[in-house]
Formats: sequence, structure tokens, C-alpha cells
Amino acid sequence: MIFPQREMLMTTFKTIRISVIIVVISAVLIAIIGWMFASRIVAPITNMSNTLDTIASGNGDLTLKLKETKGDDAFAKISRSFNKFSQSLRSLLLEVRNEAEQLNDVSINLEKNAQGTQQSIQAIGTNVMTLSSQAQNLDSNVSSDGNQMKQMVKGVDSLNADITNQTEYVSTS
Repeated sequence: MIFPQREMLMTTFKTIRISVIIVVISAVLIAIIGWMFASRIVAPITNMSNTLDTIASGNGDLTLKLKETKGDDAFAKISRSFNKFSQSLRSLLLEVRNEAEQLNDVSINLEKNAQGTQQSIQAIGTNVMTLSSQAQNLDSNVSSDGNQMKQMVKGVDSLNADITNQTEYVSTS
């Protein structure tokens, strides 16, 4: 059986053409499937990276959350864990802020009390100085009165001696 060469070449070209088309379509399908698969992997990583960059940018906005995906894969677990950590950190920072405000209030009250105590101590010091001055004046007065009393006693003694002398003189005369 003799095959005409032209028909064989046509059949071969047709087969090659179909094979090339199948290879091109397969390559396109593989590229589309690969792109879809890669985007499903890269999108959560990109989302995580962008959110973490925003938090780390200096504002420290802990209200931002990672988008949680459904399922039990690594991305979903990381998102849930980070969001729990962020919530715990946010609560801790709020506690610290509240404690700092309370400490500030206590500090202000303590400062006011210290000022009041200082004023009271100054008033007590002034009162002690006044009492000391009054005690010195009283001591001077008591000393002066004591001297006057001694002079009065001498005067009374002298008067008593004079009366005794006159009484003796009158009795002897």
C-alpha cells in the first residue's frame, strides 16, 4: 500500500497543529490554575504584611485586625492568634493608661496634701516662736515680780523690826 506523501504531510501537520494547540491551551490552563492557586496563598500573606506594617508604622493602632479566613489552615490560625494577641495587648495598654491616670490623680492629691502640711508646719513654727516669746516675757515678769516681792519682804521685815524696836522702847519707857 502506497501512501501519498502529500496526505501524510498534511496529516502530520494537522497532528502537530492539534498538539501545539493542546499544549498552548494546557499551558494557559496551567498558568491560570497556578495564578489562582498562588493568589490564594499570596493574598493572605500580603494582607498580613500590610496590616502589620500599618501597626508597626509608629502609630501602634491596635484596633486593626488581620482578616480572618475561615478554615483551619495556617493563615487562619495565624490571623486568629494575632487578633487575640492584639486584643490582649490593647486591654493591657488600657489598664496601664487607667493606672497611670489614677497614679497622676494620687500624685496631685499628694502634692496638695504636702503643701497643706507645709503650711501647717509653718503655722506651728510661728506659734512656737510666739509661745517662746511669751514665755520669755512671762519669765521676765516673774523675775521682776520676784524681786519686788523680795523688796516688799525686806520692807515688811524692816517695818517689823521698827515695830519691835518701838514696842520695846514703849515698854521700857
